[in-house]
Amino acid sequence: MYRVLVDQLQRTRQPPIDRLWFANLDEYLGFDPKHPCSFAVMLRETFLDEPKPSPEHVRLLNGMAHDPSAECGSHEQWVRLHGGPGLAVLGIGVNGHIAFNEPGTSFDQRTHVARLTESTRARAQQDCADSLIPGQGITMGIGTILDAKEVLLLASGEGKADVLRQALLGEISIELPASALQTHQRVTVIADKEALSCLPRGALSALQLRRKGASVRSEYVPAPGSNGSIVS
Repeated sequence: MYRVLVDQLQRTRQPPIDRLWFANLDEYLGFDPKHPCSFAVMLRETFLDEPKPSPEHVRLLNGMAHDPSAECGSHEQWVRLHGGPGLAVLGIGVNGHIAFNEPGTSFDQRTHVARLTESTRARAQQDCADSLIPGQGITMGIGTILDAKEVLLLASGEGKADVLRQALLGEISIELPASALQTHQRVTVIADKEALSCLPRGALSALQLRRKGASVRSEYVPAPGSNGSIVS
């Protein structure tokens, strides 16, 4: 997904890079910005290193902040100073978390220190063999995310199918943080066939009607090597 964004920016130069501001959603508390398992490194390597926005246009959460609460406030203030989130790009956890907003997080919550569940840490640990995943992270809150003008929700794999169905069609509850996105007016879901396998045919069209004209789109992304089409 980041590769597509980079290609779009480089090909069209629209919007101009000097008119964009970038902030990350979350970071592990205890990982410095150069730690190979940090989200700061991931964002630089997959996205920020090629468009090369000026440093003042980028704010990455500092997992080594001496005062994490102050870091939360500074991040929230920076985002608001630059007009609030324009596009929020999210994944979804198997327990329904978005960013590091775990089950039970208030939908009004702003940027805060979050305790990570064991399931979240265990899945992250699979991609970080050389370091122990910390028990806490700093994250934009659900309230901040819902301020975004548009939300892009990404999901892939059969393991995300049931939670994606619950998030989009189930009860809105703090026990399933991603269900808060049902209250947002402009959400695009990009998922592969496996992640969409628990959604009944026409489910998102029904959701759009239920939300009285809110903009809801889904896109099927074929698995690598397949010949599936993309429908929007």
